[in-house]
Amino acid sequence: MSAGWPKQTEWMSFDDAWNANQDFIKGSCKHNGWGDNNNNDAETQAIKDCIESESEVSGVPKEFILAIMMQDSKGCVRAPTSKSDAHNPGLMQGAGTTTCHPLGQSPISPCPAKDIRAMIHEGTAGEGLRTSLKESLSAFSTTTDDSKYYKAARRYNSGSQVTNPNLGHSATACYASDIANRLIKPFGESSCNNNAVAGLTMTEGRGGNYGENNDSSNQKIDLDQHQTDNKQATPNEAGDSGILDTNVTGAADGCTRYYTPTEGATCESAPIAFTKLRQLNSKLKDDCSNLWAGYQYCMAT
Repeated sequence: MSAGWPKQTEWMSFDDAWNANQDFIKGSCKHNGWGDNNNNDAETQAIKDCIESESEVSGVPKEFILAIMMQDSKGCVRAPTSKSDAHNPGLMQGAGTTTCHPLGQSPISPCPAKDIRAMIHEGTAGEGLRTSLKESLSAFSTTTDDSKYYKAARRYNSGSQVTNPNLGHSATACYASDIANRLIKPFGESSCNNNAVAGLTMTEGRGGNYGENNDSSNQKIDLDQHQTDNKQATPNEAGDSGILDTNVTGAADGCTRYYTPTEGATCESAPIAFTKLRQLNSKLKDDCSNLWAGYQYCMAT
């Protein structure tokens, strides 16, 4: 693995990673504006139990399942359904249907253990779905080193149509890099620069230069710490598309104009000033970390 991606032997053990993620999981729902209730202890324990049992049955490493879940939902059982070319619900934001935050409805609390189990199963090894972690890993069954996990992560995020060897070419450019980081050192929000990663000609891992030439003009990204700014793609403005769910956005009553961010959008690229966007969407956090693709945000009343 000359590109520097971590070997599986370098991953944090599941128990250590689970414990390291506890603070993020416990406060994830409120922190991200996904309803008034964080996970209760039973919901969080159900997640752990289901990851372990699903890993045993499917053969997908439990550390990998945990990293994907933390990337996509931060472990909030009431994470909303994201929408791009297809709906992606639940803890794994996968291709299944199970969720405790249905489109356009209030979050479900408590989230039943059977639904938590179904969310983990659908994302890990759901049968008959367009993708799952098991399906994504199977696509790289001939890969002899541990890069298969990062390739599978990119496929899980972006689909089979993305074939560029640069793992930064994906729906979310930093996705594979973020997964690598979560496997060796859990963290909350990523500060990886999606634009920087997407524009590289060759993706390397920890301590690697990104580009065809090793000169000083190439940007070096620290895989372990992500010391870059988060500046992403430009969103689409839409007046009648996207999901209108005030439980997620806090959009003002009587709104006459909306905008719907696409995958990877930031508040900086919104068509109105962030102060105005924040004023008209009460659930939007000051750091814009919970701007959700596919949801309608109010721009005018």
